[in-house]
This record gives sequence, C-alpha cells and structure tokens, in this order.
Amino acid sequence: MAEVEARLAAHLLTTLERTREDRDFDLLTVSVTAARPDGRLLLLRRTPERGGFWQQVTGRIEPGEEAAEAARREFREETGADAPVRPLGYVHGFALSPALAGQVGGGLRTGQETAFAAALPEDFQPRLSGEHHEWGWFSPAEAMERLPWAGLRRAVRLAGEGAAPCAALAPGLAS
Repeated sequence: MAEVEARLAAHLLTTLERTREDRDFDLLTVSVTAARPDGRLLLLRRTPERGGFWQQVTGRIEPGEEAAEAARREFREETGADAPVRPLGYVHGFALSPALAGQVGGGLRTGQETAFAAALPEDFQPRLSGEHHEWGWFSPAEAMERLPWAGLRRAVRLAGEGAAPCAALAPGLAS
C-alpha cells in the first residue's frame, strides 16, 4: 500500500505541476467515543455557528500535551465526565474545511486526529460546554448515520470491534 500511495502522490504532483512539500500537520486533534454499558454512544451536536453537526467529543491537542492527556481534558471540558480514556490505535489525517483554514493561516491546511474510547455509567448526563447545544445517546448504527466524516465513523467501528477496553466495559457496543 505504501508503494501505491507513493506512486499516486508522484503522479498527482506531476499532473498538477507541483512539488512535494513535507511538513507537519497544521492541527493536532483527538476524538473520544464514549459508550454506556448498554452499548449506546454519546454524540454531541455543535452549535450552528460551529457547523451544527453531530460528533463524538473532539478537540485540539495543546502544545506540550500528549494525545491521551488532551483526550481526557477535552472529554471533561465538553461533557463534565472525568473518566479514563483508552487509545483505539487509530490515527488519521484530514484536510481542514475552508472555514477552519482561515483560523490557521488560510490555504490548504491539514489535521491529524488520534482516536480514544471511554466508558460511562448508564445514568450519565453530560454538562455541555459552549461548543455544543444538544446531546444524545445513540445505537452504533444511529451514530454512524449522524457522523459526517469517515474518520469519526471508523473510530466508532473500532470501539465496537473491541479495539480498546471500551468494548469490555460497555457490552453490546459491537451490536
């Protein structure tokens, strides 16, 4: 696969008359897929001025912060839950939307997200931050229908497949 990716990238650069520029990602983020013991997943809906879409807990990694630290901090800030997070072993890159690109200097900008999972008690009710205006518990299938990006959907699949201890803490997540 690496060879295919390298050849495709070289072909695109030639076709577009561009040169390759290796650089770090412009934005480093985390996501946290939270599940209750019954397997339902917590999704938050961003306020309209922040896109209005459904997502798991997401947020930026601050300078000097480890991804797991950022995931737990963001989880606490966006839901009020101070729960351990478990890595899903999934990191992916993405292009920033034009609206966000303006916040980090304009032009084509990229992000890298590291996925985590967390278990919450059956009766947990989040305390939302100003970033979100709605929340809900959804079956994995319902969550997949609402999530707008492939990277977030893959994190849900990995959490359900038991890629992290989340599956053991929340039986039924894979169903």
